Amino acid sequence: MLNKLKLRLRALFFKSKLEEELDEEVRFHLEREIEENIARGMTLEEARYAALRSFGGVERVKEQSRDERGIRFLEEVWQDLRFGARMLLKQPGFALIAVITLALGIGAVTALFSVVDSVLLRPLPYLDAERLVKVFEVDPKIRMNRRRISLADFYEWKNQSGSFEEMAVMVNISRRVTDVSAPEVIEGNKVSANFFSFLGSHAAMGRVFLPEDEKPDAELVVVLSHQYWATRFGSAPNVIGQKIKLDDKPHVIVGVLREDFRQAFEGIPGRAQIWMPAALTSEALSRRGPGPYVALARLKTGVQVEQARTEMAAIAERLAQAYPASNKGIGAAVYPLHEEVTGGSRQTLLTLLAAVGLVLLIACANVASLLLARSVERSREIAVRSAIGAGRWRIVRQLLTESGLLALVGGAFGLLLTMWMLAGLVPLIPRDVPRTNEITLDYRAMLFTLAVAMLSSLLCGLAPALQTAKVNLSEALKDAARSASASRRNRVWRGSLVVWQVALTMVLLVGAGLLTNSLIRLYRTDPGLDTRNLLAMSIGLPGAKGEVPQKWNVFWKSLADRAHNLPGAQGVALVAPLPLNDSPYMMNVGFPTGAAANSDQPTLVGHYTVSHDYFRLLGVGLRQGRYFTDDDNAGSQPVIIVNESLARGYFPGQEAVGKALILDRGTKDEKAATIVGVVADSRVRLDRKALPSLYLSMVQFPASSMYMVARTATDPASYFGAMRNLVSSLDRNQPISYLTTMDEIWSNYTVRPRFYLSLFGSLSALALLLAAAGIYGTLSHTVSQRTHEIGVHRALGAQDGDVLRMVVRQGMILAALGVTAGLGAALALTRLMREWLYEVSVADPATFGIATGLLILIALCACYAPARRATKIDPMIALRCE
Repeated sequence: MLNKLKLRLRALFFKSKLEEELDEEVRFHLEREIEENIARGMTLEEARYAALRSFGGVERVKEQSRDERGIRFLEEVWQDLRFGARMLLKQPGFALIAVITLALGIGAVTALFSVVDSVLLRPLPYLDAERLVKVFEVDPKIRMNRRRISLADFYEWKNQSGSFEEMAVMVNISRRVTDVSAPEVIEGNKVSANFFSFLGSHAAMGRVFLPEDEKPDAELVVVLSHQYWATRFGSAPNVIGQKIKLDDKPHVIVGVLREDFRQAFEGIPGRAQIWMPAALTSEALSRRGPGPYVALARLKTGVQVEQARTEMAAIAERLAQAYPASNKGIGAAVYPLHEEVTGGSRQTLLTLLAAVGLVLLIACANVASLLLARSVERSREIAVRSAIGAGRWRIVRQLLTESGLLALVGGAFGLLLTMWMLAGLVPLIPRDVPRTNEITLDYRAMLFTLAVAMLSSLLCGLAPALQTAKVNLSEALKDAARSASASRRNRVWRGSLVVWQVALTMVLLVGAGLLTNSLIRLYRTDPGLDTRNLLAMSIGLPGAKGEVPQKWNVFWKSLADRAHNLPGAQGVALVAPLPLNDSPYMMNVGFPTGAAANSDQPTLVGHYTVSHDYFRLLGVGLRQGRYFTDDDNAGSQPVIIVNESLARGYFPGQEAVGKALILDRGTKDEKAATIVGVVADSRVRLDRKALPSLYLSMVQFPASSMYMVARTATDPASYFGAMRNLVSSLDRNQPISYLTTMDEIWSNYTVRPRFYLSLFGSLSALALLLAAAGIYGTLSHTVSQRTHEIGVHRALGAQDGDVLRMVVRQGMILAALGVTAGLGAALALTRLMREWLYEVSVADPATFGIATGLLILIALCACYAPARRATKIDPMIALRCE
């Protein structure tokens, strides 16, 4: 018996994968010592310890100095790395699957981290950005109480505050450029003279603004963005000193900004093309109350936001007492600039990052399952390593080194995937997400990838390593014992990993289902308008002081008449603002006695200015009264049309037609107008229901800026060139501000939900694939380990159906446990998606039911192949395999 044990130990020793690791002489002497000790009647543990002691191993370890132990440790690490690499190269199929799985998870997480890092984590690219704040006026009487301010109030704040080191203002503007062959409307900002120095920005060419540029009689100057300088002036080096005509007024170009200047807080990044100084005219400095300007400030060193808020509240109170007509009841609020810029996107991006993190966890669970399966094959190797002196933690370290190598290689490939993912992801991000132009794959992302790779190596390698290191040397040499005990432990662990993979997949699948349901409902929304084959063109006419407004209608009528004559044009109308694209303009309206509104106080109501054929062209149905007619002209009594929401809300149980309203109540322009019709509701925006609104006749209420909408027989986009030529034929210096189709406007509403859906859908598909692979791999390994057991069942009369059901049942039990856990997690976590959904509950039963059915079906398909293979096991071969 002893000779057989010695022969088995020798065979295990020389045939093990440790053969490549050990020195030939050391191997020979250790093997000889262990054999001699066993011959003396020692156990394997005693033989191993005695062999080490005879070589002086124990004493040498005790006598090593700290430096020697460090060197030895480094040598062991290097040895672990070399041996781990050899082991992985010997099983390229296993290594390739594990690396691809980790690369997908790490690459996805790194891509989302790059977005989150650029948008949320990095400081804004300004001087002392952590101390920058935005300051608003607040009016508790209105819902959206963050109001912009007037220059007069701004300078009161600036002169009285002690919490701020410096303050600046800005306002978005648009200007007509007319001294070019193709007139255009460009976006820009009007700012205080200290604006650029406040941000710590400088000009690449020329200069930025000086205090004298703000004086009312100063020469008109402008600073260009680097992009506009390159596109409009061809990067000409002599642009400084040249003039550009803005709104028919020549402005001297005094500077060009640096290419890396980013105004992250302007709404749409990169939109501003020009900057102009805010002129400090007597009129601007005397007008108080709400204004167009955004106030920025830098806190003094050591001053907290709460201190500044307290001080600004006191200043607002003093202004309310000094100027009650404009400032009574108006307060002030201070918010960190970074919070204002990123606040609207914070929860969205963090939720998406968490979703990608779930995919990484699924990938790690999948690799851990592979490592557990591989550990059974390596049990003899681990036993031999233990027999010749390797402790449990030494074995764990070796196995973790191998999983670390897998994670590092997976991380390297994950970085390559990240570059590809970002190239596809960034263009899909909605434009209202700030700082997307700053998204890059930089050293921070690389360090993050390294950290994620190390974390992944622990997540997927620690549990398998601890399980594998639990070696019973006497049982390790017995095949039956190994297959019975080790396989049972591995099945339990691998089964639990499958359960968690399915549970996490369920969360992602439910999220994707809710987004799909939401997007379908959004597409099916009835806007209340017929938007088929419609184009929309925005034009703003210059309004000179003293000009008769009715002259604007001459231009609009000529434009509409010419558009009617275009081949294929089926109808033309004018409207301002454009429904589905802009919110209605607001007006103070006085309601008569008996209306569901206080007749003594004006009420803010949305309004549109339209041409008389607007309702028929857009298919807005008439509910009561009449549409506008040719009799409703400039000299007749003003009339209006209201929508059903206004009629129902303000005249419940009454006839709205015939009622008189006071328009512009409380201003010098107030006038009475009679309701002559009630029309069907149409949505303000596709995702926002109709509001109480009224319609003004453009003949009676002329407007300088209008949208022309035209219905065409074919693709509206093919008429863009004709529309531009049509406007140019009327006025060669008149630019078009906006030209699009209603289909494109409709599509803009789906940009954000399509982005969420594409991301969640991709993650869900990847999670489904990994979960299915996990179930398949677990059952395949189980079948191979239970070959003998299955053979016994077959020998005792089990039919193919019995074996099939046995294996499928095992897999479906795991899937059912995972689905149950996943449903609970999904109910809790999908609440974070509430703001993404349109007319869909976060606990929508249909979505949960479909997701459950789909996951069960995928799990069943993953179970079938291993189960089918189990039915092909030959009983005689199975009984001999042990």
